[in-house]
Amino acid sequence: MVVHKNVRSTVEKPSIYRDDYHVYVVKGQHPISENIGEENEFIGYEVDEEIQYDKDEYIDKLVAGNTALEDMILELSEIVYA
Repeated sequence: MVVHKNVRSTVEKPSIYRDDYHVYVVKGQHPISENIGEENEFIGYEVDEEIQYDKDEYIDKLVAGNTALEDMILELSEIVYA
């Protein structure tokens, strides 16, 4: 996992996207405009945090999250039916 902070882009990024080897999770994206009318003008988006996972690492994270959710459901069902 690699965490990139304050990433800038001229296009809005989806909250989750992928390439051939990685999955990217984008958090805190907002539009910005700087130095309007000047030579170094920037109009685009800034992302507070962009997390890059290897695909296998992301799949493992999803599986672990699903297992935790299943455990929580089982615990709640024991309380309800007790």
